[in-house]
Amino acid sequence: MSSIVGSRYIAPIAMKEQHVNWPVVLYFFFLTVASLLGAVPITVFMLLFMFLVLCCWIPMRGGLPPLLGNLLLPFSALLLVGSLGIYENPKYDVFKDVWYVGKPMLCMTVGFVLMWNLRDLRRLLRIFVVVGAVVSVFHIIRFIQNPDLLSLSANDMRNAAGRGYIIAVIGIGAWLAAWKLNFRLFPFGRLIDTILLLLCLASIGLSMSRVMFLSFLLLVGAVLGIVNFTDRKKVTKIVVAVVIGFIVLMLIPKPQYVGQNATFLEKMLFSLQEMEVRDYNSIADINTRWRGYETARAYLTYSNGAYWQYLTGRGFGTSVDLGLFMPMGDEPIRFAPILHNGYMYLLVKTGLMGILIYLFFLASVIRTGNECIRQEGGGSHESRYTGRLIVGVACVLGVSTFVVSGPFNKQAMIPAEIFLGALVAHAARRTFPNRSVTFERVIQPSPSSPSVVSKGMK
Repeated sequence: MSSIVGSRYIAPIAMKEQHVNWPVVLYFFFLTVASLLGAVPITVFMLLFMFLVLCCWIPMRGGLPPLLGNLLLPFSALLLVGSLGIYENPKYDVFKDVWYVGKPMLCMTVGFVLMWNLRDLRRLLRIFVVVGAVVSVFHIIRFIQNPDLLSLSANDMRNAAGRGYIIAVIGIGAWLAAWKLNFRLFPFGRLIDTILLLLCLASIGLSMSRVMFLSFLLLVGAVLGIVNFTDRKKVTKIVVAVVIGFIVLMLIPKPQYVGQNATFLEKMLFSLQEMEVRDYNSIADINTRWRGYETARAYLTYSNGAYWQYLTGRGFGTSVDLGLFMPMGDEPIRFAPILHNGYMYLLVKTGLMGILIYLFFLASVIRTGNECIRQEGGGSHESRYTGRLIVGVACVLGVSTFVVSGPFNKQAMIPAEIFLGALVAHAARRTFPNRSVTFERVIQPSPSSPSVVSKGMK
């Protein structure tokens, strides 16, 4: 039973029999391993988990949940389109591209299945806040051990201490949603809740990462209802604000060159120039505007294909010829298998079809979030903030695809993908139970159960 006291929402208490703990343990395990130990270990564990899901969980429940299918279908289509041109490409590079595109399916399935069994939004938000704070401690402790890092430039600080973790941003979004829902994450006051929030905020501030900063703004804006696609007037305001922001950014005096000693503000102001495609005069110019240069070389690779490959791409395993050797990791490379710009990555590998499929995925996720936001009746507050979180994560993935490949990044966005799967699972259970009736019998509220609707809750 839910009730309203004033304008504050008092969350319903979950039934005792629903308090299973194994999803909590697995969430902690997957999120910490993904954030701290790298892409290979988490992929192995997720593959084992997926094997159990395919062999046991789905057959026992009579099929694939509809909303999970909506998440997985676009990436399945990308795998199909990308496989059309693999016959001449190196098999190892083909395998890597299959992994880049297939990994989001693993992550979202993990998040969905665990949340389907957890069934409690309060506990889900608590998990992501706590893991975000714990991982943030690993980041912050590097500065405690070596305070001199704070005097370095933005680039040197990131190289020495790391670029932060997206789980900190997700943790703040989860914390804010819990606060708006009046969920108390821990039963002994707000002090620990506040400490966890401050740890996540400190990690984001120390990351010196434009992606982290922008992701923070998008997710917080979505939870607060600022980034909102349910109202045409609000969508218009968002578009106008973005256009004005670009104009202001273009008019602000900016350095024409930023080196290794650039400040974070200088890097922020130089972001658009860094991605522009132009005539490059020197190696220093290429280094400074690397993302733009990489995009130009990717488009050249795409345009050199056959006419039919404009539609389907050059296929998995195609590498972008950079035209020179650039230090990447341990040794210089000339042929890049992955790009910073995930949209150009899709264009090269899967063509215009791949771009459209990925945009369809983002639009369908936002649509699911919008449907949650519009829900009325009992339990609509959880649905509303679930929807806002879904929209926020979709925006984070869509924008991050421009600069760090988004879901095609080998590690950075794994927690966001797991969180998205979990939120969609909660929406499937609480907001759209009729869509899951053929998958698993959902207990509906009794007709005699009282419910209260708050018209003042936003």
